Amino acid sequence: MSNIKKRLGPKLAILKISDILTLAYLPAAAIYACWLRYKKRDIWLVCERKDEARDNGFAFFKYCMEGQKKVACYYAIDKTAEDYEKVKPYAGNVIPFGSFRHWAYYLACQANISSQKNNGPNTLCGFLFRKLNLMNNKIFFLQHGTIINDCPFMHYRSTKFRLFCCGAWPEYLYVKSQYGYPEGHVAYVGGQCRHDLLHGGTPNSGRFVLVMPTWRDWLFPKDPRMLEFEGTDKFEESNYFRHWAEVINHERLTEIAECNHITFIFYLHPQMQRYVHLFQRACRSGRVIIADKGSYQLPELVKEARALVTDYSSIFFDFIYMKKPVVFYQFDEDTYRAHQYPEGYFSYKENPFSKWGNDINSLLGHIQDMVEEGFSVGSQYEGAHKEYFPIYDANNSKRTFEEIYKRVRQKRGSQ
Repeated sequence: MSNIKKRLGPKLAILKISDILTLAYLPAAAIYACWLRYKKRDIWLVCERKDEARDNGFAFFKYCMEGQKKVACYYAIDKTAEDYEKVKPYAGNVIPFGSFRHWAYYLACQANISSQKNNGPNTLCGFLFRKLNLMNNKIFFLQHGTIINDCPFMHYRSTKFRLFCCGAWPEYLYVKSQYGYPEGHVAYVGGQCRHDLLHGGTPNSGRFVLVMPTWRDWLFPKDPRMLEFEGTDKFEESNYFRHWAEVINHERLTEIAECNHITFIFYLHPQMQRYVHLFQRACRSGRVIIADKGSYQLPELVKEARALVTDYSSIFFDFIYMKKPVVFYQFDEDTYRAHQYPEGYFSYKENPFSKWGNDINSLLGHIQDMVEEGFSVGSQYEGAHKEYFPIYDANNSKRTFEEIYKRVRQKRGSQ
């Protein structure tokens, strides 16, 4: 029970009064939803994080708007979001996130499609509607990464997703066998929707390596676990900050960059972007850019980067998908495994795609080797790539659409 309180406490603390007050929309929104269902039978509602249009949700929505005419597809996003410009071409199908209209379409839609688990008009709504089984058979989960580890909060008993989309073949087998989803609730779609955008154009055009560590769910203000796990309640004194600050300021990293005429772009996970200013303040190297998500678009960074350095982030699957080398730096493996995600089917230490290290010297050695080898990958990498991505094309959104459409039709036939 104490462990549950520790986990729920920080999550409940981020709820705003407005999240609770907007529940007052429900009665009127429910009436409007009934009218919408009568007038517009095929309503699909898509979203990501409330302020973003740069992940699988947006890629899928873009396909729906440009590649099919079977359903009426809508996208929910905050009107003040920096990414709002990207959805302007589809203005007639864009809904202000958290608005009365969002609530109505959320209740009326046949398919609620998102790259995020909590996909309602606000955090409280998404959580309550799933727990009360009010969205059964309507939630279609695109993911915003690739499942690697055992994540109990993604098991069927916690999500009740109608469809869990998988973009890698081993991931599909793992989720299907370990996450408790009923038959037909997990699908392999060949790749994530955003992977469609990685085909064509000029990949590897940048002279930079992307450095992107993932988040730690205890490294947030007012979370008592920070003090418990890190021995401090200040982020700047955490193992996470100290180790990554050491990397970006290391003389050897600067030397590698200068000798090979490359740059390192350090991009924090969205959950950690609140700390980007601390890394900007700490960075002393002219060969390292500390990127904030307002100034840099992650999809472009992924496509243009020559390689990736990360700790545990599933973004490495995007690099594997594009046949680029990866280096893992896992200085806190025991803590991460004990308090965030238990290990799953993928071995970070022994796989054909990457190099692994848990100290600064091994990390820098792997980076230097990777750069000096011209960011090349070997035949073993190529062979394993075919096992992970037996379908490799730019039709992932199309296959995802077909999987969702089929299930929406099946649901109607049973009514």
